[in-house]
Amino acid sequence: MNTKNCPLIFSLLLCCLPFFASGQKAKADKLYKELGYKLAIPEYEKLEDMSLEEMIKVANSYRLNHQTEDAQLWYSHVVEQTDEPIYHLYLAQALQSNGYLKEAKQYYLEYHRMLGGEATDKRGELLAEAIDRIAEFKHSGVQVENETGINSENLDFSPAYFQDGIVFVSSRGTGGRKDKWMDENFMDMFFAEKNKDGSLGEPKPFSNELTTKFHEGPVVFAQNDHKIFFTRNQFVKGKRKNSKEGIMKQDIFMATKTGKKWSEAVSLPFNTVENEEVHPAISPDGRTLYFSSDRPGGYGHMDLYKVEFKGGHWGSPVNLGADVNTPGNDLFPFVHDDGTLYFASDGWGGLGGLDIFSTYQFNDTTWMRAQNIGAPFNSPKDDFGLILNTSGTEGYFASAREGGSGEDDIYSFKKGAPMADKQKKIRSTICVFDGEDNARLMGAKVTVKEVLEDGEVVTLDDDFVMRLVQTETENEYILKLKKDLVNYKDQSQPTYTTDENGEFTMELKEGRSYRFVAEKDGYEVAEEQLKVADLGSENNFCIPLDSKNCLMLDGITSNEKYRDKAVPGTTVTMINLCTGDELTVRSDENGEFSFPCLECGCEFIFKGEKSNFKSGAAELSTIGKDCKSGEVLAVNLLLAPVDKRELLFASNELRAGAVVELQNIFYDFDKYYIRDDARPDLDKVVELMKEYPTIVVELGSHTDSRGSKEYNQQLSQKRAEAAVDYIISRGIDSRRIIARGYGENQLRNHCADGVKCTETEHQFNRRTEVKIISNDEPGLEVKYIDNKPMRIDKAYFGN
Repeated sequence: MNTKNCPLIFSLLLCCLPFFASGQKAKADKLYKELGYKLAIPEYEKLEDMSLEEMIKVANSYRLNHQTEDAQLWYSHVVEQTDEPIYHLYLAQALQSNGYLKEAKQYYLEYHRMLGGEATDKRGELLAEAIDRIAEFKHSGVQVENETGINSENLDFSPAYFQDGIVFVSSRGTGGRKDKWMDENFMDMFFAEKNKDGSLGEPKPFSNELTTKFHEGPVVFAQNDHKIFFTRNQFVKGKRKNSKEGIMKQDIFMATKTGKKWSEAVSLPFNTVENEEVHPAISPDGRTLYFSSDRPGGYGHMDLYKVEFKGGHWGSPVNLGADVNTPGNDLFPFVHDDGTLYFASDGWGGLGGLDIFSTYQFNDTTWMRAQNIGAPFNSPKDDFGLILNTSGTEGYFASAREGGSGEDDIYSFKKGAPMADKQKKIRSTICVFDGEDNARLMGAKVTVKEVLEDGEVVTLDDDFVMRLVQTETENEYILKLKKDLVNYKDQSQPTYTTDENGEFTMELKEGRSYRFVAEKDGYEVAEEQLKVADLGSENNFCIPLDSKNCLMLDGITSNEKYRDKAVPGTTVTMINLCTGDELTVRSDENGEFSFPCLECGCEFIFKGEKSNFKSGAAELSTIGKDCKSGEVLAVNLLLAPVDKRELLFASNELRAGAVVELQNIFYDFDKYYIRDDARPDLDKVVELMKEYPTIVVELGSHTDSRGSKEYNQQLSQKRAEAAVDYIISRGIDSRRIIARGYGENQLRNHCADGVKCTETEHQFNRRTEVKIISNDEPGLEVKYIDNKPMRIDKAYFGN
């Protein structure tokens, strides 16, 4: 060996080492700048002497690839050399994902302290508190299984329902281009059909038409799977669309399906070049799209937004607000049919990493504070992309939890009942007191309702109803399970009674609002609304009642002929002779009715009306009564039954040629259909003709004077025929009834051609009359009626 040249070679090596190191660093920095985090890691780790900046980049690269153990190691080195708060947060998050809860809490609180008490970022405090509450984040009765038939050693996540299976996103592939961020194949969409046993079959590529050489997915479907919204890189018609930094961002695209083919995907108009718009979700009615974005003006790195489709156009995205979004990442939304929004977040606190949360919309601008849905859906690792079936009893989600097939796996779950609301409940004391002397009131009734939207309330029980919902395909319906918000007035309301201390206790859900209606004999009914967030430290809420200068009345409607028989369904009107005011109620199934307040020092008249009964009346006075006594007044309203023969006819002998006008047979302008308010009187004709089978009648129809005489004649004939057809449809022989139109030939008032009249006056002329053609039933009588119509349709002008 020629040793003479060794010193020279050694000197050359020493000289070149800085250049090698400089080149190595430049290569690593270039990869990092181009978001090639996974590829940058080994290049940085080759450096013999790392700076703080380089250690931070290594730690960030591990974090952004969800390699929490390595991230923990490198952030622990970083925080030893810097007081920058954010790295304490990142270390805490890695520690929690790796199971070091005590240490994680310490760094969360350190992050909170470093930011200062006035900071808007409360993640340190929230996440530290969440560690103390981890035991509460449980959801029992749920079976979770890894869908091993579709999961690979790569990334498999974000399932979406499609036909008889799911479409999901995966980095499995056949080679080719790779994403430098994670050194994996670019994401593609795959479809797995459900097997007969409920498992998922072999995944297949979803659509060649929608696939590019870059990322596609996650997805959501609408219009019976004929429309797709999905995330994709801004790679349009073979050309990249880069941001100012040279990054090809991801945005939301849409395509429609015709036959078996998908149309060319189009970028939605609210997308931006400089920011990400990803993870679309669609509302049950298909009118609102939810997505995640890092656009300016949000609360954190990635926020949830919604955008509405109106008038054939997409509007401007609206941030969901601070009760949903955090200073961290809020991603992967899904909207269930009952209106619940599920999403993943690392900013609210939970078991670690991304956890799945739920919320719902309180009104057009406000969302309820997000709630962690607990284990087994959530784990110390990332959990996200939850979807539910219509009934909320089964679904899928993605997780990086231990024991999976690869990095992110898809899991299925089943449970015996719909997903339950896991919001924290606060035990509260509700009291009722006299507004004058502040004395607590025993025996007050308090009805409690939960407020969902402005002006709308529901009972505290989560009632669901099945509804048939029409799809965009003609005569096609799907069955959906929804919360019944429409019929809440018909539901029984939870009612509490105050005890000897004038109070009761109940549980209120955190973040909700409630309406309390309190009542007690001798007091005005009081209604108060409470936001649970406004409860004091003692969790008490008291309702004042003002004493009233009136007495309550309980009454009953009875049959005058049979005094022990009640007359349910009677319309009872109370007339206050002091003020002239009228108040109407209906007696219940026992014939009972009540009026909560009869003003003292006044006289009252009560009238009762019910079909097949003569009107009843009664008088009552509160003059001289002690309104502070709490006395409950009583009245028995007697109604005499009407003979069947008198239901339609009374006072004049029924004979051939006699004419009876039917009550309420009126017509809308230029129409001849039978209105709803006409059917009861036509039914009376049916009843009479069935009772007396020898009667033959003519139904004559009349118009008002507007329009030509020829046209009115034709219209009246059609109206008469419509009434006759209705009666025949009820079982009357067509030979016993004749239809005849009289046009405008028999007006009943001054409203002839050219005379200005009100709509009510014109409608008075549009009528149907019964004329007796023959009658073999002696002794029947007829009553002539000149009544006004019950309903005037102001929208119609003319016949």
